[in-house]
Amino acid sequence: MKKLTKILVVVLSLVLVVGCFAIFAGCNNKTAEEYTASEMAPWGDAFKLISKMDEKGWFGSNYAGKKHEDARAEFRRGDALFMIEGSWSRGDAKSTITDAEAEAGQTGLDVTNQRMLIPMPNVSANWIYDGSPAGKGDAVVGGVTAGWQITRKAWEDPVKKEAAIAFVTSMTRPELLDVWAGNESFNPNKASNVQDEESLKAASLVTYSCIKMATKTSSITAMDARLAPDAMTALRALTTTIKSTTPIGEVRYAMNEVYTVNEDYYTPFLSYTAGTSGTKSVASINKNMTATLDVTTQFHSEDWQAGPYNGGLNGGEVWGADTGTGFKTEYPNITINRTDVKIDNAAKDRYNTSWATPSNMPDVIAWFSDAQASVIRDDEHLVPISEIQAEYGDYGSTLNTQFFDKYALPIVGTYEALYVNVKMFADLDASIKTVYDAYQAKLADENATAEDLNTAKVALYNAVTSKLSTWAGLEAAVDAAKAAGKLPFAQDRSSENNYLVDQAIMIMGGKASFGFVPGKAA
Repeated sequence: MKKLTKILVVVLSLVLVVGCFAIFAGCNNKTAEEYTASEMAPWGDAFKLISKMDEKGWFGSNYAGKKHEDARAEFRRGDALFMIEGSWSRGDAKSTITDAEAEAGQTGLDVTNQRMLIPMPNVSANWIYDGSPAGKGDAVVGGVTAGWQITRKAWEDPVKKEAAIAFVTSMTRPELLDVWAGNESFNPNKASNVQDEESLKAASLVTYSCIKMATKTSSITAMDARLAPDAMTALRALTTTIKSTTPIGEVRYAMNEVYTVNEDYYTPFLSYTAGTSGTKSVASINKNMTATLDVTTQFHSEDWQAGPYNGGLNGGEVWGADTGTGFKTEYPNITINRTDVKIDNAAKDRYNTSWATPSNMPDVIAWFSDAQASVIRDDEHLVPISEIQAEYGDYGSTLNTQFFDKYALPIVGTYEALYVNVKMFADLDASIKTVYDAYQAKLADENATAEDLNTAKVALYNAVTSKLSTWAGLEAAVDAAKAAGKLPFAQDRSSENNYLVDQAIMIMGGKASFGFVPGKAA
């Protein structure tokens, strides 16, 4: 017995010594299970939140099998009260038909003064299940996830280097980005004019609400910018497997699966750090120089950003606003060989795989800086902004550095929001109808001044945001829609829709948990 006791003492001593050594050596990494019980715990509650919304009929009867475009069409036509979507779908809040339908000769209704975009409110404590926490959402989901990047291949060619610097500078000129942002997205210009008083007064209701969203000070990029496609697929799948009553052990197991899938893909954010400022100026580059640049972008002809990109090259008006002198006019002897890619995950993988070999890359890319691009996000493939600025001190000088990453000058940022059908909301809520009708009357009044219109618009905006600033207010609106036989949310579970998942995780975990990347070392 004494011998056994001595053996146990020795073993315990060794455990303590090894444990203490590990602590003092800095070996304090958490296991995947510990992560899912801490940083990722709000993620589990996020899927319980989605399930509870579904159980209460917020998404209608065909939510599970609905296609993403069908959900968008429901909101666009005015059939639903709410939709969670990205600012890139702002056309759904402007007209009852798509741009393609308009180009084909169809006639839609102008609903720019009947729709709004606002942040999602935080859920109330105990709403999901007894003991469930209150929401912690404290940021807008959005930001800049793509930008102009000069490749090492171009940098090592003296002629292409200057041409690439001139090209990217022209594509990020203030007047172009003011149009590109369209008063409805994050504008990376230092001196952006989207917040000036006259612009706000003249804006439609939907544009006014977009500006309010875009000027929120705290934002964080969406999940699909930081998770590998397989991990994002695994995450979306949890909308069907996790219910509001699913035991915590099963939830942690599901979260751990996402962690494991993403573990090999994790790439830390490559932040911009200013270095020394060179003496050369972009303005000194010879405007008559002769060069050819291969440029690959995500601005396929069907992408909404194709318009401003073409304006950047050719100048002239886009969306009724002047984009300034086009690059082709400013540098007439630089030929741009364009490749504009229709983006999906397969296309991203195809190009990133090819570009893994640096010599296969074009000279300039307007490309994503997400997890899928990790294979090209290094100094062998791309040139850091600080390295360019060490020669050309004014490179990127008109832009706000908070939107930079190590390699990319920003183009425009987007965000996710709660779209509101204000016309339907007014039909459901008498207090909203009073201010809605007053605004519509001012719009129809030929004698109404700009100040009159603005006052009525701001009153409506404030009334709607006040009503929907809490979860109780949102639930009351949903209940009113259901009682009237209306669809509360135009939403779907398809592979194209990350936005409901993003919003739920932001609500339950706030920016701190939302920003955690499964697979990140402790």
